[in-house]
Amino acid sequence: MHEDQIMSSDLPGFFQGTEMPDATWWQALFPNPAQILTLVGLAPGMDAVDLCSGDGWFTLPMAKIARHVMAVDIDAKMLAHASTRLTRDRITNCDYQVGDAYGLAEYVPRPVDFVFMANSFHGVPDRERLARIVGEALKPGGRFAIVNWHQLPR
Repeated sequence: MHEDQIMSSDLPGFFQGTEMPDATWWQALFPNPAQILTLVGLAPGMDAVDLCSGDGWFTLPMAKIARHVMAVDIDAKMLAHASTRLTRDRITNCDYQVGDAYGLAEYVPRPVDFVFMANSFHGVPDRERLARIVGEALKPGGRFAIVNWHQLPR
């Protein structure tokens, strides 16, 4: 992907307002993703899901911390970028699943410790439904961490 290419999708089900304006967008908003992941509770030995993973900006540091990561995104192009990012760093403890976030139960065969979602929750049409689905995918005591932005009044 070219550095200044817009990263978005016209796929049905794509959460509105969650596309990335360009490839440097994640880095500008979240310059230290590993620190954010640690602050929201990701720890070594955990099984984790990067839900709506996009191009893998958070997936790579998740895989460096967690025992295993599953990156889930509705857009196969975004997962291909994530896979390339992890392959460059020789990371092998990540699986990739093309699919809608609401289908999480189909993709996660066993409960996980941690589900992470960055810059997508604001675009989810039915947030309560998604929260229930994520809750069912978590182990007892598991954590659903959402890093999101919201528009401030001007």
